[in-house]
Amino acid sequence: VICRLRGAIGAMAIEVGRAAFDENRLQAIDEVLDDMEQALERADIEDFALKNYEFHDLICDKDHAPWCRRFMDNM
Repeated sequence: VICRLRGAIGAMAIEVGRAAFDENRLQAIDEVLDDMEQALERADIEDFALKNYEFHDLICDKDHAPWCRRFMDNM
């Protein structure tokens, strides 16, 4: 249930802050997703969890969706 809520909040953050998703941010998101995939291939759950946090930080940035960031931080 928590993962579904985090997904919904992340989707809202992207919708609300779509103007904040410039080329640099999109590139950073792609890099983090690649890192997450590599961590899964290595079965490195700790690295995956760190990259997952970084991913959510990129999509729920405090500047464009502060309420989404608060929800994420409290889950």
